[in-house]
Amino acid sequence: MTSYYLIYAIMTMLEGILFEDCGMEPPNFKLKNDKYRKARGGEAHLLDIYCVQCNGHLMKYQKDGKGQLMRCYLNRIFHPPALERLQYTIAYLKQMSNLVCLSCSTVIGTPMVYDDGRLAFRLRKGFYSKKRAD
Repeated sequence: MTSYYLIYAIMTMLEGILFEDCGMEPPNFKLKNDKYRKARGGEAHLLDIYCVQCNGHLMKYQKDGKGQLMRCYLNRIFHPPALERLQYTIAYLKQMSNLVCLSCSTVIGTPMVYDDGRLAFRLRKGFYSKKRAD
């Protein structure tokens, strides 16, 4: 599990160099339109998720439907690519590690499997903030 965290940390740092430091914009994201979105009324929007403690950017996430953000499904993470790739590289809960802020090492979420079998991070209330990205 440590190797995934190390790869995630390195990839996120490199993305920061490419996009933020060089003034480049990350690519535009197209919302996924599948059975999970349709089950929640077809409404969806992108969120930027931040660490409350250090205000570091954690991810860009597609929220389906209304209501609170309680968990982040791996198949709804769009950015950074290191987190986005988890949906393809991790098949079991035991392969996942906690969602940790790279800036301050605060644990933001813990791994879980939802009722429908999708892997997700259960978010800890008060440890993250969100802002609508679209």
